[in-house]
Amino acid sequence: MAVDQDEGNCKYCIFPETSASVHHNVLSRLDIGLISLDKDDRLIHFNEMVRNVTGIEETEVIGKELNDLVATCGHSASSFFRHLLRTRQCSTQINNVPFKIVAHDGSLKYLSCEYIPCHNEGSTSNGALFLLKDETISTICSNNCIFDDQKTNASHLPFVSFLWKCDDVWSVEYVSDNIVQFGYAPEELVSGGLDYADIVHPDHLEALMDMVDGFNGNYFSHEYMLLTSEGEPRWVLERSYAVRDDVGNITHFHGAVLDIHERKSSEKELASMNLQEKALSKLGGHALSCNDIDALMNYAVKLVAETLGMKFGMIMEKISDDRFLLRYGYGLSEWCVGSAIVDGNSSSQAGFTAVSGKPVILEDIEKETRFKVPHFLHKHGVVSGASVVIGTNNEPFGVLCAHTDEKVHFSDHDINFLQSVSNILAESIGLRETIGSLELYKKLMNQSNDYIMVLDTITKKFSYVSDRVIQDLGYSESELMSQSVFDPECFMKTLDMFEIIRKAADEGTFLVGSEFVRKNGSSFPVEISFSFVENEGKIYMVLIGRDMTEKKKAHQILSESETKLSAIFDNASDLICLSDMDGIILQVNRAMAETMGYQSNELIGVAMVDVTSPEFRADVPKIMAEIIEKGPVTVEVDLLNNNGDTLPMEIKAQVIAYNGKQRILSIGRDITERRVLENAIREHADQLEYSNGIKDMFADVTSHDLIGSVSLIEGFVDYLSSIEENSEKKHILGNIHDSAEKLRRTIHSASVFARMNSSREMELQTIDLRFVFRSSLDRLFDRAVRRNIGVVLNSPEPCPAYMNPIIEEVFFNLMSNAIKYSPDGSEVVVDIFPDGDRWKVSVSDHGPGISDKDRSRIFERFSRADDSGISGKGLGLAISRMALKCHGEELHVEDNAGGKGSTFWFNVRVSDEFDNFQ
Repeated sequence: MAVDQDEGNCKYCIFPETSASVHHNVLSRLDIGLISLDKDDRLIHFNEMVRNVTGIEETEVIGKELNDLVATCGHSASSFFRHLLRTRQCSTQINNVPFKIVAHDGSLKYLSCEYIPCHNEGSTSNGALFLLKDETISTICSNNCIFDDQKTNASHLPFVSFLWKCDDVWSVEYVSDNIVQFGYAPEELVSGGLDYADIVHPDHLEALMDMVDGFNGNYFSHEYMLLTSEGEPRWVLERSYAVRDDVGNITHFHGAVLDIHERKSSEKELASMNLQEKALSKLGGHALSCNDIDALMNYAVKLVAETLGMKFGMIMEKISDDRFLLRYGYGLSEWCVGSAIVDGNSSSQAGFTAVSGKPVILEDIEKETRFKVPHFLHKHGVVSGASVVIGTNNEPFGVLCAHTDEKVHFSDHDINFLQSVSNILAESIGLRETIGSLELYKKLMNQSNDYIMVLDTITKKFSYVSDRVIQDLGYSESELMSQSVFDPECFMKTLDMFEIIRKAADEGTFLVGSEFVRKNGSSFPVEISFSFVENEGKIYMVLIGRDMTEKKKAHQILSESETKLSAIFDNASDLICLSDMDGIILQVNRAMAETMGYQSNELIGVAMVDVTSPEFRADVPKIMAEIIEKGPVTVEVDLLNNNGDTLPMEIKAQVIAYNGKQRILSIGRDITERRVLENAIREHADQLEYSNGIKDMFADVTSHDLIGSVSLIEGFVDYLSSIEENSEKKHILGNIHDSAEKLRRTIHSASVFARMNSSREMELQTIDLRFVFRSSLDRLFDRAVRRNIGVVLNSPEPCPAYMNPIIEEVFFNLMSNAIKYSPDGSEVVVDIFPDGDRWKVSVSDHGPGISDKDRSRIFERFSRADDSGISGKGLGLAISRMALKCHGEELHVEDNAGGKGSTFWFNVRVSDEFDNFQ
């Protein structure tokens, strides 16, 4: 081979005899790729490196022209040979410029190609050589990889380019500048200060390492989380190619990392929304099928917690204007559910939510400044939470809360889900309150002019009939209840009950005409509405009948002649009006004209909307449309009489044929008496409240005047005692003073009892029961000392209880009675010890005890057991019992377990403000 220099280009002369002498094995072992072409561009040789890149055997291509190989080889090899052609055509521009190729085994390669033409001594072409070199690692590190077709570099792209070693820590040899999007500088990683494994999220590192260690392919794609320099986790998608050495071992991974955190967040949010939708659907179905409100509430708090991934769910029920009770809870300790109470004002999360009327998010319990976090939430390690109002802002049932023991972010969808749950619960509560008002409805039904009956679908007999049915038919209640609607002897006639049941089941409500037969054999026409209702898993049929005698007469006369129609109009007690399809009055009966204060002709031509009260006028067009489209309609509206006063009416209207035209016949019934009855009930309640106020004022005035008189007596006695020297008279004055003191105590006790008996609520606060004991003992100290009676307290320290200070009267009365009835030199024992979520307080004496016959009456006012001459008015125990009832507790008595005497005991609630208690 000879080398000739010509105009800067190397020209090699390969003589045939020299070429033939080149040993094939030597060419195969070259570290570079070698391809030889003859003078006709036919491929005459390539070595093993080329074979590994293209996957083609020599026998497949030897003797073929380069152009033919571009057209006939597979995609990867075709690209390879195409680049050889471009290099030959533009050798001065792209010689030794790396180009990208995916090898037949799937690995990514960057190769440089040098074209060397060969000439004989006469400068005639004698073939050519292509020399190929693997430039993969150097190209990647030069930041020129994968961008040869774009005018850009890695810093401008959304993904980060990496080259890292396949070692234990994935040392980084190259990273693109846009790694700064994760908060790192390229130098931190390339210098070895950080390895790639250092920035992988710890939760994902082990799984990612296992995958890489077991990897034997050419590339992989994987989603995992990286940590930013601030410690924020970010989801990424990595796609990396394996870079191998000469023996096929993986030395590096070269790939791109794309930030997909927003996509993953959207996927998570969408999955959360789907889960929430399913949960709401379940809750809705449960609310419709469950008749137990407690079971529904407990199901709801568990569903909320599990759906939102919270540890705790709870419902704080509003039990007064200033208190919320933890009524239902999930994940909470049993000691706080049903007993924990928080303030109802804005000083607690529940109160703050109810006052604001908006959802409240608790991001970090330690940083919360808007309200005080309850003790029981601290005890459960709560960190974050959210709450919404159940019900309306004016009359909330309570507050729905979701909490957990780690810091979380609540999305708008999470809050909307909580609000939707609270709306379902509010609707369920309203429905059950309606069912709970059955007794009230029963009273109203008995006052109705309609015949109301409830049929048991199992027994086919009536379970309820209104008083109107009993009165008008002449049967007793038991006679009616024993009749079956399927019996031909039933008082309801001409009914096909099987057809009625089918129609009512299909249409919801079915109206049919029938006859009621009285006990004396006479009958009258009725119209009966049939519908089904469900209560506590049982199906009932509700029948509402109406006497159609007058209506039948009206229809009969209308069908015969207009004269007869006028007669029935004038004689009917109900209000009857005939109007056209636009609601213009054509004719009214005398009852309607007189009731509304008009002459009949004054109402002719007037629109029905003009004689309707303003608040109902907007509904008139809708009512008219419903009458025309659906047939008979019954509504309640207020009409205006000639003086502008409102007349509450129940109107039944339908379309009829009259004189060949369609008209609307309306029959109204005055329901003023029913409205008056409702108003009377409300006024009676107001009067009761006013009477309680007068009673309280009278008790206060009476107590004040009597105490004043007692004070005057005591003053005179004290003065006379100071100037009197006669011992007998001084003794008499002492007796008078003692009697006055007893009278003072009696007045005080009676006043306390009267006030407690009329109070609706007690203001509660945290008080130490030991302090109450000591205060009572101070008042009784002299009495105990005089009789040498010891008073012993057994209790833990402290004893915080949630109660009203009136409890001191209970301590005082029980300890006073114990001292009073105990023998001299004995001992009174007061025990205070925990009893679940309550304190149990007992007072034991060694007196005569209380017989079984006296135990049932000692708590009544002015009632006492056999006192054997011991003084007292019999108010102390009555006051004590009333004070405890105001706390929801009872006062009990039993024999002293330690021997002779009695033990009185009661409970008060443990305060949950233990840590803040002083």
